Amino acid sequence: MRLKVFFALLIAAFGIWYFYYNKGTYSNTNGFELEYIDNNIIKEYKSYILLNFCNKSNSSCIQFQPILKSVYDELADPNIKIFNIDIFENPELLNVFPISLIPIQFFYTQEGENFKPNSSVGMKFKEMKFNNETYYFHIGILSQEEIISVFKEMQNN
Repeated sequence: MRLKVFFALLIAAFGIWYFYYNKGTYSNTNGFELEYIDNNIIKEYKSYILLNFCNKSNSSCIQFQPILKSVYDELADPNIKIFNIDIFENPELLNVFPISLIPIQFFYTQEGENFKPNSSVGMKFKEMKFNNETYYFHIGILSQEEIISVFKEMQNN
């Protein structure tokens, strides 16, 4: 009987640890967890921005998190913001951004303009008209080097 109680407590402790660990590592790449954003809010930041729309239970999204964290740590620039937004928790954003698959990334200049790189990374970006605006975005996982190159290209323009 004591053994059953011990294993039940052990399993419960592991479950609590696992939930806490995964929640913390997914949502806060740089301390920001957004519930809503739109083009007007993006302009107010006056920063270079990467919006990453994902979901905590999506394997590609989970795989992408350490890359985003590493980019943020390497750049350590207060003018660069990396936001993770769980689209399942914020479905109203499907009416604001052209999101069809996840993970999906949108880059923005300090002026709040959606950015498409001219470098080889830009060839991986798609273009779509949505809500009378043109959006440039990438679907899938970008490497750390690709993300850094996009931020550097924005800064040099």
